[in-house]
Amino acid sequence: MDYRIDEDPDITDSEIEKYSEKPFHALRTGVYKNLDCAFMCPFCRDKRKQSYKTLLETIDRNYGKAKTSRPNVKAIPSNLILEEADKLQKALYDAEMEIMQRIAQCHVTRISQEHEKVYHELKTKEGQLDCYDQEINKSNVYTERVRQKLQEKQQTVKRINSLQVASMELQTARVNILKLTEEQQKEKEEPLKKFLQLEAKHKLQLEIEEFKGKFEVMKCLGDDGTVVYQRKLEDMTEELNQKIGIEEMSNLEETNTVLAIKLRQSNDELKDARATSIVGLSHTFPGNYTVIGVKRMGEIDMKAFISECKRRYPANVALTKAGMECSLWQNNLSDPEWHPFKVKFQGEMKEAIEVINEEDEKLKLLKVQWGDEVYKAVTMALLEINEYNPSGRYVVKELWNYRQL
Repeated sequence: MDYRIDEDPDITDSEIEKYSEKPFHALRTGVYKNLDCAFMCPFCRDKRKQSYKTLLETIDRNYGKAKTSRPNVKAIPSNLILEEADKLQKALYDAEMEIMQRIAQCHVTRISQEHEKVYHELKTKEGQLDCYDQEINKSNVYTERVRQKLQEKQQTVKRINSLQVASMELQTARVNILKLTEEQQKEKEEPLKKFLQLEAKHKLQLEIEEFKGKFEVMKCLGDDGTVVYQRKLEDMTEELNQKIGIEEMSNLEETNTVLAIKLRQSNDELKDARATSIVGLSHTFPGNYTVIGVKRMGEIDMKAFISECKRRYPANVALTKAGMECSLWQNNLSDPEWHPFKVKFQGEMKEAIEVINEEDEKLKLLKVQWGDEVYKAVTMALLEINEYNPSGRYVVKELWNYRQL
């Protein structure tokens, strides 16, 4: 508060005295408490810092002086009294604020310590959780490995069972083929036996008829007609021989017709059995994992292109490039206008066979660009497709014995 000296205050002297005693009374009764620390003395001119006890003693002393000099209280200016009261109140307020600041500082320190403690506990828990997480990951990896091994064992068992089933089916097919072959052989032998029996019967009948004729001729003509008898006998023999030849030819034609029909039926049955075996083996064993399997005749082996492309191109491009080149040459094989073969005679019989024409422009270019391995793979596919499907020029499936390769 600021008051001018020439102004008259609105507060009376009794109110000033009463107001000045309130802070001191509050300190005496313990309303305002403080630690034992230094405060600014409001009654000292040099504003020296004093302890709490010293400040109380100073206040008591000044208060006692004020009481002894109470008759002269009116002589003290009211503005000084108010100023001193304000200073005292401000000192008490500052003391209280300092106490509150210290308490707040203690709270902040305690909260910071607790926060630090909780932070360390959280770090410890986080480390424990990381350890648990690593253990769980290890357990998951172990479980995944066990599961993969179990799946591999199950797949192995299934494959073994499939192999056993396929082996049994193959054995059954072999038995059926043997039975069918035996039946066909029996069916072929029976007409042959009948034919031989008929032939022997015919010959016997002819001999009987011949002897009968001779007997009748000699009986009728006697010895004088020997020449005539001989001529007639020759004519009859020739006629009988012609008849026998005609009968034999007709019987042979009938027998050949029957045998051709039987052979055609047997070939059809063998083709059906072969096609069924190819389909069954293709579904049961997609790859070449068995002795007897299915081979795609006329298909280029892509391994040669892959190995060559891996040597020339990066790993991420090699497979794509190999697939493109293999597909291109497979299309060339199916082209009916391209026939890179030449005729060659071999053996004592001078048998004509078709072999690869090494002077073909496409094959020469292939060998220069891709090397011997790719050249061998393409020419092998050419020979296969020329042997198994020369008219269609497309890949066909055939039963194949991989052990004889």
